[in-house]
Amino acid sequence: MLPVVYTFPFGYLLIQVGNIFLSKLLPEMTPRKLTKEEIAAYHAPFPTIKSRKSVTQFPLEVPFSGKPAANHATVAGYSEWLKVTQMPKLFLNFSPGVLINKGMAEWIEKSLPNLTTVDCGAGKHFVQEDAPDLIGQKIVAWMSTQLSSQSEPSSRRIDMYKTRLWEAHGLHVACPDLDLVSATESQPSHAIL
Repeated sequence: MLPVVYTFPFGYLLIQVGNIFLSKLLPEMTPRKLTKEEIAAYHAPFPTIKSRKSVTQFPLEVPFSGKPAANHATVAGYSEWLKVTQMPKLFLNFSPGVLINKGMAEWIEKSLPNLTTVDCGAGKHFVQEDAPDLIGQKIVAWMSTQLSSQSEPSSRRIDMYKTRLWEAHGLHVACPDLDLVSATESQPSHAIL
């Protein structure tokens, strides 16, 4: 489907006029049957063709066959960085998956160091709809393990991870107004990097 969204007028007709993402892909990519109320909540922000312009733009930003070049370079850079960084990583694996299928899951597990994989059962693309509580529980359990297994104070360690993340992407200028993660020794530490 992705190549079609790059062509006018097909992408416009399928996504913006036909509303295919919400009317067809959302229910097909969620193993659990969504309720009428849940479907209505997804549709609410996009009642008109004009309001679905952002829904049409989003897939155009997803790198496919090297285009758009800037986005492809960014994703490729992330991939290379993830293969070399020792920063702890969490992979919540759902089967059969869509973008992350069995082959991609095997590559992730083989290629990324310091990775914890958690098999979460059935899921396709919209896994937050099938297992929201499970996802939250697995993230909290993993973060708790990460924070308790380190000897450094958690706030200092999280600051170190933030710095590594910024530097890995060439962002060497500190931005004190942007607090990606807030954690101190006296407060619970909740962070997703």
